[in-house]
Amino acid sequence: MSYSTSLARAISKYLDSQDWHYDFNAEKGFFKLGMNISCKLKTCQVFITVRDNGFSSIAISPLNADSDTQAEVTEFITRLNFSLRDGAFKTDYSDGEVRYVNSLYCGDSIPSMDVIERTVDLPFMMLRTYGDELASVIMGFSTGKAAAAKALAD
Repeated sequence: MSYSTSLARAISKYLDSQDWHYDFNAEKGFFKLGMNISCKLKTCQVFITVRDNGFSSIAISPLNADSDTQAEVTEFITRLNFSLRDGAFKTDYSDGEVRYVNSLYCGDSIPSMDVIERTVDLPFMMLRTYGDELASVIMGFSTGKAAAAKALAD
């Protein structure tokens, strides 16, 4: 898989500036790090995949929806996604994984550190922002509709 090594270096520079510990797979062009977040989820995994013309940042919830709550989780994230400007929540129906994905197309240019920061940070910030309501739906304590209404009212 080919990717922009210049873009990977710029992302690495940003991650280093935050003193975050991460692993980088130079063969495949992706970063992996754990992130503590202040919500009921407590933590998430962040993956940054570098391509020739951009990159994606993905934060994965530590909790998966089971078959009993998957439809409610899907309703929750669908309602949230409708009001979001950048990125999106996604769920995998095969295993109930919930993630937030944000991508940036930058062509041949290298984005500024501010742009890299926004693209990298948004996924884990969204899990932090909506994690309490997401957890309540995954655990069956709330419906997707009620949790989305609460999340969007805050």
